[in-house]
Amino acid sequence: MRLKLQFVRKKLDVPIYIFSYHKSGTKFISRIFREICSEFNWKFKVVTGKPTKIPNADIIFFIHGLADPKSIKHDFIGIHIIRDPRDIIISGYLYHKRTSELWCNNKNFQINKKIKFPQVPYSQEHKSEEWKKSYIESLQNRSYQDIMNTLSEEEGILFEMNHYGQWTISEMIKWNYNHPAFLELKFENIMDNYEQEFLKIFEHCKFNEKVKKYSMNIAQKENIHTML
Repeated sequence: MRLKLQFVRKKLDVPIYIFSYHKSGTKFISRIFREICSEFNWKFKVVTGKPTKIPNADIIFFIHGLADPKSIKHDFIGIHIIRDPRDIIISGYLYHKRTSELWCNNKNFQINKKIKFPQVPYSQEHKSEEWKKSYIESLQNRSYQDIMNTLSEEEGILFEMNHYGQWTISEMIKWNYNHPAFLELKFENIMDNYEQEFLKIFEHCKFNEKVKKYSMNIAQKENIHTML
């Protein structure tokens, strides 16, 4: 059994910002970095939706990829993870048919007061009230999940493609892939070349050899290739 090291709290010299998207490995990557922060006594934050202010932490995971890096005035280390749009759509379709997420099962269809989560997902909460009203009206008093589960497979995939899939893919398209602070990664490459890609990630994070070793041990626990 691996003994947990006890480190004195010391902030990272430069914060690490991870940007990814819905159905692009956010859960398992979040678990890895959360445990790394716990191991080394760093602060870890997950940011949903589009933040108006960047929180103070050593490692921050923007799980909807919505913070604008151009607005960040201080130095940081960036990691940006994307996924094949086709897989995002299919994975989203299967996930939204069964998830218990509140927005996906929302039954509150009022549009006379300010619309916020869970009437709309966190990733769309920053949109205009007009957009949100139009979205709620388009559901015709049914939840997103109810609609998905009444459609045929082909119709359901098309619905996902025109809704959450489209929202996610449009954000990936708008991203600046030439930002010098970011290591650009593909979810598929991480899954196919797990150890090499995580070694690349931890080297980009400028982890020393000790931190890199422990981080790789933590990452290996999420490696599906070693779980078979």
